[in-house]
Amino acid sequence: MRISYVSRSKFLILFTTGILYQGDRLSNGETIEIQVEAGGYGGKVEVELTPTHTDEFNANWNGADPTRFPARIRAVATALRDCGFAGRS
Repeated sequence: MRISYVSRSKFLILFTTGILYQGDRLSNGETIEIQVEAGGYGGKVEVELTPTHTDEFNANWNGADPTRFPARIRAVATALRDCGFAGRS
């Protein structure tokens, strides 16, 4: 499913800062952790960011309503794009 990136989110600055601070680890294929407040949806979603699609990304999410897509995942996908990362996560 194609999901739009966020233009604003309370999580965006937190994720962007964390990615910028730990970007070398990501570039080396390592996992990073960014702590956020408890809450949100449970489950696992894989996303794919492509440099040619700057307004939306692909996700393996099976929901019927794209407005119900997890906000934290939209925010982290946006932060990854804004920090110059692409690929599957």
